[in-house]
Amino acid sequence: QSTFSFEHKEYKNVKITVADNSFSMLGTVKLKPKTVTASGNCGANNGDNLKWILYDDGELVISGKGEMFNNAYPDNYSWHNYRKKVKTITIEDGASSIGYGAFIDFSSLTSINIGNGVTSIIRPFSECTSLINVTVDKNNKNYYSSPDGVLFNKNKTTLLSYPAKKEGTNYSIPSSVEYIGASAFEESGAVNVTMSDNVKRIGKHAFSACGKLESIKLSENVDRIENGLFAEC
Repeated sequence: QSTFSFEHKEYKNVKITVADNSFSMLGTVKLKPKTVTASGNCGANNGDNLKWILYDDGELVISGKGEMFNNAYPDNYSWHNYRKKVKTITIEDGASSIGYGAFIDFSSLTSINIGNGVTSIIRPFSECTSLINVTVDKNNKNYYSSPDGVLFNKNKTTLLSYPAKKEGTNYSIPSSVEYIGASAFEESGAVNVTMSDNVKRIGKHAFSACGKLESIKLSENVDRIENGLFAEC
């Protein structure tokens, strides 16, 4: 008899049997529980309608119902001092918004999962230099994530976030996009970017701090480019 240990959200012992034509084995799997590193409230006006828990494996889980705290200063979010420890974020279905600057400078964050209830996202994931993938629940009526992890509004007319560490260096913005959001490509590894002539507006700092950027084909129909487009490039 052997004992195995691995992590899982369910904290109980499970007996398993492994058998095929060549061998059989009976063992006990001892499940290792996740431990809480920190927790707090993150609802509107610092209310308890939403709560956050950071686990020792780096997962930040936001649960509850309703709007998230919204503040222009990232250090006013109660998880701010733990942001460097966060590797993944899970926003459960009850949450209806992601506050302004909520996850700025989460430098260890690699992935974020957005539930089906989120209806408002303001300046998402700026300075998240390790972010690889954004996933949105397919039943979300307001937002969409492409198979390669780029965040759009539901009808893909607005590109909100291109993950900084997304694989690949060349990117063609879908022809449906009319607006490239503020800080959308900030600090990304994109080298060559093209866009269709359907793009009419580009938000502030959209391509700032893109240290590897070599070329970009701008739309001929852009009628508004906000400040800091190529700042620090």
